[in-house]
Amino acid sequence: MQAYSSSTTGAEGKLRNRIVGIFDSGIGGLTVLREFLKIYPRGYDVHYVGDTARAPYGSRPPATIISYAKAILGFLLAKQVESIICACNTSDSLLSPEEKNTLGVPYFSILDAFGAMIEEHLPPDSSLSLIATENTVRSGSLLKAIAASEKTRKVMQQACKLFVPIIERGFWRGKLADSVIQHHLASVKSFEPDFIVLGCTHYPFLEEGIRRFLGPEVEIIDPGKLVVESFKSANGITGNSSLTKVFFHVSGDVSQFRERVFRADFMDNVAYTIEQSSFTVDSANRKVAG
Repeated sequence: MQAYSSSTTGAEGKLRNRIVGIFDSGIGGLTVLREFLKIYPRGYDVHYVGDTARAPYGSRPPATIISYAKAILGFLLAKQVESIICACNTSDSLLSPEEKNTLGVPYFSILDAFGAMIEEHLPPDSSLSLIATENTVRSGSLLKAIAASEKTRKVMQQACKLFVPIIERGFWRGKLADSVIQHHLASVKSFEPDFIVLGCTHYPFLEEGIRRFLGPEVEIIDPGKLVVESFKSANGITGNSSLTKVFFHVSGDVSQFRERVFRADFMDNVAYTIEQSSFTVDSANRKVAG
């Protein structure tokens, strides 16, 4: 597969892509899609893949996740997307640079966007708490993303095993969500960080409870917003007059996913369809190098 290079940029140095793929293990990527639509309400076709039948990814064997992610990338390439935004930290942490860079289209890494933000914008002598899935924490990818920066005074990681399962089941607020937040973030609260990094795109669904538990003095960093800003830096704001359309492809129950989209409450003025799809290894082998 031919590697992507900057030769695909437009005459003004900005990418001209209008068909975009966004993928996640489930509904977490909706938080990235929400940020995308704030910037690009017009001019794009978005293919969103949510592997809801196999979510959560966070505790699965890494080789299995890589297989799933490559199958999804193959599915998106078959849809002729011209850019891919990774909205799954776990997949991003396990895919190799070669697997990301030989797709033939630009791949926007959520981890790379986070690392750039740390280097460019984090105040000196900051303390950070990194919360993520078990696989993301185990991979050390968030730590690697900040390794080049000398701005951090102290850093801790915390795997939040129960966050994604309760979010996928729709428990975003209430006693259960608050109990799980307290269970996983008690050590974070004791650590007293300046910033907490939501190292999974599902976690913004719990942001209200996280803020309440940790207090207003802890600033929340959402890498999902950062990867959309990375896309914006490459593509600019130009678009056309037609409204952006979203094509949802989910491997699990369509009606349940539709309910989650409705509850997320940002698609009122967006035309979209939802279809059940299968993301197979055969598709990955046909479309993705490696």
